[in-house]
Amino acid sequence: MADAGLSDLKKLLGDVLDKLTSLETKLTAVDGELSTVKIDQRCLHDAVKAEKQAAFPGVLELRLPEYDSTDDPDIWLHRCELLFRLQWTEEDKKVCLAAFHMTGKAQIWYYGVERNRGVPTWPQFAESVRRRFGSLTRSNDAFRELIQLRHTGSVAEYREEFLGLVDRCDGVTDAMQLAFFTAGLRDPLRADVELRQPATLQDAAWMAGVLEHREELGFEN
Repeated sequence: MADAGLSDLKKLLGDVLDKLTSLETKLTAVDGELSTVKIDQRCLHDAVKAEKQAAFPGVLELRLPEYDSTDDPDIWLHRCELLFRLQWTEEDKKVCLAAFHMTGKAQIWYYGVERNRGVPTWPQFAESVRRRFGSLTRSNDAFRELIQLRHTGSVAEYREEFLGLVDRCDGVTDAMQLAFFTAGLRDPLRADVELRQPATLQDAAWMAGVLEHREELGFEN
């Protein structure tokens, strides 16, 4: 009776062992298939990237600009993002590529960030760069200069200086640009432009330029 029970137990253990062996074989096969899929995905990514780069060969020659903390961080970050799009940079490589092109104070700052908190994601990195090196008053200062700007030289010079300040401001609508630009024109150009009721900043600048030219030729506006 005991021998029969032992025989049944051995048979049961043998069946379990066979099933485990079969399961291990299947798992090995699945692992192999997953590895093949990963390789295929990597090959597909590389092939697509190679095709795109072949279509735009000049992109390979572009390089990230260096950043030493003295310039506007938003401009540098935007240039980085443009290059990442052109070169189809993978998300997990963006921070290392950008940080590699940091110099001076910016490089020292990032060294501390990575040492103390590890490698951040790209959105975390970009926000940290803005907080560390961006001016809290940059936009406010530019806005103050914008509303105080006055036309003293040529209309073309005034327009360029005006637009340069607009580029540094946040939230300046088209209507505000038109009003500020017209208000800053010297008399009698300001009154002459206002009488013609331009609809846009471009219209006002064009009108002012034409009226200025007429003045130079000796015509009355």
